[in-house]
Amino acid sequence: MPDSKKTTALLAKVSRLKQIDETWEGACRLGRCWITPKRKPPYRSYLIFFTRPSGAILCNQVLETEPTSNQVFEYLL
Repeated sequence: MPDSKKTTALLAKVSRLKQIDETWEGACRLGRCWITPKRKPPYRSYLIFFTRPSGAILCNQVLETEPTSNQVFEYLL
């Protein structure tokens, strides 16, 4: 795993966070719309969302390429 030092640092950061009784939902999906930039091939973006069950959006991110699990983990933090 090439990002093992970075992941270890993130896990250390997470272990110091205050814990509360709260549920979050997360998703990483391929977007439905095509992006057509000039002088580049068209692509569909990837969307990352973290929400509360009430519907409040905690985090959202749009990426050109499929994110790795470590990238999703970083956005969660």
